This record gives sequence, C-alpha cells and structure tokens, in this order.
Amino acid sequence: MKTKGARAPVNRGRGDIWVYGGGCCFWNGGALRYDGETSISDFRARFLKESPYNYSAEPISALSPVAGAGASGALFVLDNTPLYFGSLSVREVFALGELDIASGTLRAGSIRAASGIFINPGCEVYASGEISSGGFIECYGGTVEAAGIDARRVWFDSAGANLNVTVSGSVVTDNYAQHGGDVWIGGGLYGFASGERAGVSVNDQYAYHNGVSLRVGGDIVSGNGKIEVGGAVELFAGGDMRAQGQISFHGGRTFIRKRLECRDKRDGVRVYGGVVNVGDLRVAGPLTVGSGARSAGEATVFVANRLQVGGQLDISGGTVYEGGGLAAQA
Repeated sequence: MKTKGARAPVNRGRGDIWVYGGGCCFWNGGALRYDGETSISDFRARFLKESPYNYSAEPISALSPVAGAGASGALFVLDNTPLYFGSLSVREVFALGELDIASGTLRAGSIRAASGIFINPGCEVYASGEISSGGFIECYGGTVEAAGIDARRVWFDSAGANLNVTVSGSVVTDNYAQHGGDVWIGGGLYGFASGERAGVSVNDQYAYHNGVSLRVGGDIVSGNGKIEVGGAVELFAGGDMRAQGQISFHGGRTFIRKRLECRDKRDGVRVYGGVVNVGDLRVAGPLTVGSGARSAGEATVFVANRLQVGGQLDISGGTVYEGGGLAAQA
C-alpha cells in the first residue's frame, strides 16, 4: 500500500485501530467518533485529515500490526477492507459498512456493523456483549460466541467448515436460516419476516461438515411468517414454538417442551416426516400428518397433554399420540 509523506513509526498496541483502504494504523485521537449525525463520507474525510493514517498506515495482512495485537482501544473499520489477523482483542468493533472477518481470532466486548457481518470459515469470534448488524450476519463455518445477536438476517451453515455457535442470550432477526452446524441459544429465537417468508428455517441443505442441531432455551417465534424444519435436524425448544404463518416439519427430530402454537387458519401445521414431540399442540387451522405417498408411521406426533385443532385433522401416512395414548393413525 502506498502512503503519503514521511513514514512515522506505528503506535503498535496502543489506542484505537483504524482500518481504511486496505490499511490500518493505531491512533490515540480519541475525540474522533462517528455519531451518526454527520455523513459517512465526511467522517472518513475528517479521519484521513486528522489521523496519522496517510503516513503510518500498514497493509492489512498476516504481518500487519493488527496480527497478534492486543489493543487497549477499539477497532474502527471505515470501509469493506477484509480483516486478516492471528489473534486480536479489542474493547469494541464498529464498522461503518460491511465487516469482513477473513481470518484469525477476534475477541471484543461488542461487535457492530452498519450493513453486514461476514465471518469466513475457520474464524473464531468471541463477543462478551452483543453482535449486531443493520443488515446481515453470515457464517459458513467457524466458532461464534456472543451474549446476543441482533440483525435483519442471520444465516448459519457448515458448508465451509464445522460450525459451532453459542449465544447466551437471545437472537432477534427478521429471518433466521440455519442449514448446518451446532447452534445453542440460551434465550429465545425471534424471527419477524412477514407474509410467505419463513421467519425461522432450519434444514440440512448445506451441512457438509457437521450436522444440524439447534437448541433454544426459551421460545422459538416467527411473529409474522412461517417456521420450516426439514431434513436430518435435531431441534429442541425449552419454551414454546409459535408462528403466525404455517409450521411445517419435513424430517428430523423436534422436541418442544411447552406449546406448539400455529395461528394460520389456511395451512396450519404439516408434519410430512420425522418425529415431533410437544407438550401441547394448538392449531387454528388444519393439522396434516404424513402424505399419501409416504409409508405409515414415517411421520409421528407425540402430544404429552392437549391436542386442539381448529380445522381438519388429516392423518395420511403417520401417527398421532395424545396424552400418552393413540389419537389417530393412517
């Protein structure tokens, strides 16, 4: 990377780390902070003018000052420069655009990005606070630990490497899609996609390295859309599973400790295959178990307490048990 003027020594390991244009520098100019009141272009211009970036920036690479650094301050990323490092610990991470974690291990109190967070396969990301994005959070393999996740779209799969995600709190998003990997959420999982979209979708479509396991300590909720569960999926909910739209199961094993509730009066709940075990089952519309093309017993529903169906009960190639006894079979 070319720099202007005389090259000053980099203040390694002290102050904040600023990243822009493929380079980075350490800076103690703590008065400069993006507060959302000025435009991003003006903020960048001020940073380039007031900081030592133009004469002390070094390229982001495995040999950059970021690699192996333990900064006492924060990491500010002003553009979409990919971040390569061995192990980096900072107070917080804030990206004005998309945060691209390309390699290494990142530890921070909180991680925020304006438009998106992409975690490359094999990376490790640990946040004692929340990971949040005004756009997406995507990870195709690696390790992610956080106190909470908040983004418009969350996508997890194990297409690129083993995926292990631990969230001690809740995940709040419009659309949650998990197509591989092991995800543990201590709180609730809330998807608010509207209309025909699935607020929560879990299947094994891209589970190339480790299988699909989703364990949620609280509720799984699709506030305005659907819930879809398919393939070789192990899903556990310590609370309720609720959806405004249709809830469908295409395979795997699902255990819901409390209530499975669907408010959709047209399509209701459809269990095409797999095993679904719930405390209570309440469906405003129809309950369909199995299909004419499937062998009897492939789709099984266990209801520990009460089964309440507002529409038609259609058992075609499956079995439903209620309160420990056989309710219906075909």
